Amino acid sequence: MTHSHGLGAVEEQPFYDSGPRSGPPDALILDIGGDVGALIVYADEARLGAEIDLTPLGAPRSHHMHTMVRRRRATGKDVIAGLYPELAEGTYTLWGLQGTGPIGEVTILGGQVSEFHAGDCLGSRLGPDDDTGHAGHGDTNGGAQHSTKLPHTHP
Repeated sequence: MTHSHGLGAVEEQPFYDSGPRSGPPDALILDIGGDVGALIVYADEARLGAEIDLTPLGAPRSHHMHTMVRRRRATGKDVIAGLYPELAEGTYTLWGLQGTGPIGEVTILGGQVSEFHAGDCLGSRLGPDDDTGHAGHGDTNGGAQHSTKLPHTHP
């Protein structure tokens, strides 16, 4: 899985996951505040090493940003997730793996961390509005979103 992204890009090494571990939580740095938020995309363990694409709502997939699904250590447990540490406020489309269509839409709010449960990251989960009035949010195969406002930590 060695590939590069643009002119002068350094080749990436194949992803290796050492499996569950113990110890302190990973330190992740998020650059949020004002009109900038972050997104955590939880996925099934089978998706370790996969890249999840994200585009502003309405943009073609070819204009994507992506993140790798990794095992990350949280307090007392491991989680399988991709992280977008800095996103402008707005609505985004998450794209499925292996050429599948969109798996959901997520709204990013400034100063907040949004979370999306993508499950197997395959197939379209966008469909008729659910009982929250948001297409693609809260279906039975992942696709649930919520946001958390974090306290301001800058001096």
